[in-house]
Amino acid sequence: MDELFLLPSAPVAMPLAYWFHQEDKVFTSALMLIEPSTAEFSRLADEIWDGVSGGYDMDIVNRMYGDTALIIPHRPYMLLTGEFRSKDHEAYLGNADETWDADRVLEAAKYLHFSDWPVPKPLSTCSKRRSHLAKYNLSPVNKMIATSDSFGWGCTKNSGPDDR
Repeated sequence: MDELFLLPSAPVAMPLAYWFHQEDKVFTSALMLIEPSTAEFSRLADEIWDGVSGGYDMDIVNRMYGDTALIIPHRPYMLLTGEFRSKDHEAYLGNADETWDADRVLEAAKYLHFSDWPVPKPLSTCSKRRSHLAKYNLSPVNKMIATSDSFGWGCTKNSGPDDR
């Protein structure tokens, strides 16, 4: 992704959150290219700590930079893991005519962001992951992902409540 550093100068560059309605022009904070600036850092810190409206990181960056951010194309730079469970890929592909090819999309993706509700994030505690498994009727594949030890974060029979 080094090529992103060759983009025109801007306080911040972000992809649009393709999973939202595109006419709303909502940016995602999952991938941000931020130009170093003491003034912008202070402005952002003030908004986080003193902002009256609060909100999540995505709300804050959209409020502050929604009209001025440079747009990074979400393809190939931003892909949600939940896209692979979705039946409709038009928002990601950008049109209804293109055929979804999961292997090709994954191969081209530069950044894969874990967002696949109700599958818990891999870093969640085992007890939280187990409660998700019990609460939601997950497919066998999603159960495997939720309890996977692929990254050393799996839940074993002997994992304690605060263990990963």
